Amino acid sequence: MDMDYAAYAKIFKALSDPKRLQILDMLSNGELCACKILEAFSITQPTLSHDMKLLIDTGLVSSTKVGKWIHYRLNPEKLNQVYKTVGKLMLPDPYAGLVECTCNEEGEKMDSHTNDQLICYCDHVTKGEIIAALEQGAKTLSDIKRMTGACTSCQCAEKNPSGKCCSRDIACVMKDYRDANASQNGNAAQI
Repeated sequence: MDMDYAAYAKIFKALSDPKRLQILDMLSNGELCACKILEAFSITQPTLSHDMKLLIDTGLVSSTKVGKWIHYRLNPEKLNQVYKTVGKLMLPDPYAGLVECTCNEEGEKMDSHTNDQLICYCDHVTKGEIIAALEQGAKTLSDIKRMTGACTSCQCAEKNPSGKCCSRDIACVMKDYRDANASQNGNAAQI
């Protein structure tokens, strides 16, 4: 595997602190001002600045200055890259494809499928059920699985006609849903 081991060691070191993991979790719900992050911890502003610098230096988080405060947000491209790399490190070669979500690259966007299309073949969960869970506030793959009853293991690859784990297809529906909402929100903001 072609990987910058020193860069990933920095990322894992940054992620080894429980406070920084909690900050990433907080940012998974959207952009936050430093003042809001400070409210969640009993730390000083310089300590938060140090933690955020480590997360920014790894590329996991980006920032923007708004007035006197800094606003932080996750960098989804970098997080996805880390997710895929960790998956490839942890999974034996025959299963490495499970962490690859290439549906957009392959031109098989999930939004081209109908809402009654099965996504989880193990538990017969449809695209429509996944979208309903997203509309009810599901944010993560775990939320989707909990709210829809979709399988929680990768034993499903043999049942899925694509030969891939249902988690991959669920993640693709989530990504397409978020992309569609982001473009709608962007268009609404321009009007």
